Amino acid sequence: MEHFAWDGPVDSDEEVAEMLPLKNEYEKQMGIKFSKRGIIEFIENFLKSEDPVTNTGWKEKTNAPSFKFSIKEGGTQFSKDQPFVRTD
Repeated sequence: MEHFAWDGPVDSDEEVAEMLPLKNEYEKQMGIKFSKRGIIEFIENFLKSEDPVTNTGWKEKTNAPSFKFSIKEGGTQFSKDQPFVRTD
């Protein structure tokens, strides 16, 4: 498990310097921070905003006790021409 340990800055709000040159325009405009806390917050907020229960446009395709599969026609803010798939 030590291969998966966080080896970035000790401060969870400090951006990883090696990642800064890799930011694209969208990430810069959205103010996404490449820090431990920033990445976690981005993922959590994105998952909340694309929640099939509260976000219209999602169609549930499978609902098993331990697996849900939903699809959203028309994509997301990132890509409007491809369907968006979510599994829980």
